[in-house]
Amino acid sequence: MSDDAHLRMIVMGILLSKPAAQIDFTLGTIHVDATGFASVVGAMFTKQCGFPGIGIDVGGVPPDAAAAYDEAEDVFNFPNATFGTAPNERIYIIHESVHAMHDISIGTLCVPGGRGCIFTTRSENEAAAYVAGALFSLYDTGVVPAGIPASGEHWVKAFEIAKSIKNVKGAVVDSADALSLRTLIVSRKAYEGVSLWAPTTANGLK
Repeated sequence: MSDDAHLRMIVMGILLSKPAAQIDFTLGTIHVDATGFASVVGAMFTKQCGFPGIGIDVGGVPPDAAAAYDEAEDVFNFPNATFGTAPNERIYIIHESVHAMHDISIGTLCVPGGRGCIFTTRSENEAAAYVAGALFSLYDTGVVPAGIPASGEHWVKAFEIAKSIKNVKGAVVDSADALSLRTLIVSRKAYEGVSLWAPTTANGLK
C-alpha cells in the first residue's frame, strides 16, 4: 500500500470514528458535525475517481505546523505515512479536517450575498478547528493532553470551551468565548499577518 493510501485509510477511520461522530457545535458561522466530516471522506473518494476532491501528500507541512490543509491545492499535508496513530496526531487530523470541511461548504454554498462568503473570517475557521480538535481529544481519551498548557493559551482556551460544550448536541459556542479564542489565535506568530476580521481563504474544491 502506498504512503498516501495508508494515510487516507487512517484519516477516514478517524473522521468516521465514534469520537468524531460526537462532535456537534457551531462557532460563529461555522457548524462542525459528523455530516461535515463525512463530506470530507466523500471528497477523498471523489479525488480517487478523477473528480474534484481532496488529496493527501506526505510532506509539504509548514515548519511551524504539525499538519496542514492546503486550500489552494485541496490537499492534506502530513509529515509521515503513519501520522494519526498517536492521540495528539488525531487532534491535528480533526483540526485540518475542519478546514477541509469549510473549504467544501464554501464551494457548494457560497452565493452572492451569502453569509458564508461575506461574514466567515479566517479566525473563525481556525477557532472552530481548535475547538473541534479539543472536543475530539476529550471524546477520544477522556482527558486533556499533558502538553496542552505548554502549547499556548489558544489551546488552553480551546479545551476550556470544549469542556463547556462536551456532550451538548448542537452546542453554540458563546460569542465572547469565540472572540477570546480568535484573538489568542491571531496573536500567535504562526498567524502573523492575519487580522481578526480577515475573510476566510476557503475557495471550494476545484
